[in-house]
Amino acid sequence: RISGGKMVPLRRRLGPTQSPVVSATISKRQNEARAASSLTWACTSCCAALLLGLDLQFHILSYLSGIVHPALKYTELALLTLALIIAVYDATFSLNMLLTQRKIKLTPAQKKLLGVKSSTQGFDTVTTPTPFGSQVQASPATPFSRTPPLQYLTPTGSAPSSAYSTPQSVSFANSHTPTPSSFHGRPSSANKASPFSSDRISDPYSLERYLRSEEEQDLYLMRGSPDLAAPQVQPYHYGRQGPDHTPVLRKYHVATRSQSPATQGVDGDSPLCREADTVLSRLGVKREELQCWTEKCRKWLAQTVVGPVAQEIETINEVLCKIGSSEFQIGSAGLGLLRQVGKSKVQHVPTLGMVIPYLELSSKQEYLVHRIKELAKGGYLSAYRWNSGGTWKGRSWDQDLPNDSQVVMHLLCTYLDSHMPPNPRFADGRNFSSQHFLKCPDKPSAKKSNVCIYQACANPPQYKILVKESCIDVPKGRNNLFHVIVMFLHHIKTEENSMLGQINLELSGMNILWIISDE
Repeated sequence: RISGGKMVPLRRRLGPTQSPVVSATISKRQNEARAASSLTWACTSCCAALLLGLDLQFHILSYLSGIVHPALKYTELALLTLALIIAVYDATFSLNMLLTQRKIKLTPAQKKLLGVKSSTQGFDTVTTPTPFGSQVQASPATPFSRTPPLQYLTPTGSAPSSAYSTPQSVSFANSHTPTPSSFHGRPSSANKASPFSSDRISDPYSLERYLRSEEEQDLYLMRGSPDLAAPQVQPYHYGRQGPDHTPVLRKYHVATRSQSPATQGVDGDSPLCREADTVLSRLGVKREELQCWTEKCRKWLAQTVVGPVAQEIETINEVLCKIGSSEFQIGSAGLGLLRQVGKSKVQHVPTLGMVIPYLELSSKQEYLVHRIKELAKGGYLSAYRWNSGGTWKGRSWDQDLPNDSQVVMHLLCTYLDSHMPPNPRFADGRNFSSQHFLKCPDKPSAKKSNVCIYQACANPPQYKILVKESCIDVPKGRNNLFHVIVMFLHHIKTEENSMLGQINLELSGMNILWIISDE
């Protein structure tokens, strides 16, 4: 929000976190604050009781006001009793809070991240992290939990974020907007192991089982087995950096290079490169940085946006087959029929209604679902073709089908829609698409925000960035879409204080700006 002409970040209340160390630290500091407040009120109540007692003894108020009546005495006596009760209650509560708190063992790095000073009581410093299962019992959580930990931003059952994962919104089980990052995993009724499981290594048997599973995965990987199930990307958690959980590629795919004249024979002195260098110099970005950002962008889109959508489609179709409704599978049925199925069979497929917005790009549902699954393979959008698509039912791609650029952009816009807070101006829930995305035949003057991605042409696809009254004309070609995305993020970071509306895109929010970080 804006206060006094300055951008002031919105303060949000943190909910329960999946990390037991963070949960215990936050809980301890909140309890200490409550204890200090109770102690202050206890002292205040004691002072009030002392003043009332002196007045009852020496009748100072009656002497000063000239009022002598039994009602005044009884009123002071009642207030004295109430003050003593409050003082005893607050003092007991404060002492109980302070005396029953257990000490938490933190490493110096953890203390620095959590803002705990070395002189703070109740925290012990250790050199190595201590397994926290014996200190605090963490509440179990699943990706389909009913309680969202963080409003708008934090996923249910989230784990520490990797550098390649972004924040998830609330889970599919209790959300009203689609969130593809929550697609990882299945409903709890499936009784299958999940990377979101709250189980921890607490005994030698569980440690041995974990090491054996890791060795088996490494063995399959060394053999190059295409059947190796890649570990899923852990969803982000609010502002916390964790180890890299990027999925292992099932099979190496060479990305198909476009044969467009715009990308053939491009060298350092070509007009296309000179045009690109002009745009980059205007933004203060080096060509090497743009190449690195483009690679990160492809990886993030594949693993956080496209992959989870494809996985959830497979999950829903499997459930529909099991309940005898295979004719209503995604890709076979139309959008209208899918919406009816999502309402009538919500107890079986509660996430269907949240997947539908990702499929609203085209009426060619069978091709669209097929293409999303193809793009999800590999982990780097290796099947991506910027100005066409894939073969379908034995025939080559034609312009009556959406090209890959349109598919990826639609999935991205829908993903961001699901993370934006509700806005009464956009009842359909497409807050990002309505404010920050514009496509032909609309004119650039129809934009509704200061910064907007503009689809100037559908075939061949070309995207630009509209900033206030100016236009950043990103060069055409196979990387036009990715360059526009990273330059859009670059503008948000440098000109909008990393805020996309009310959402922070840094580590404390959606954690998308790692794409254009120097790390």
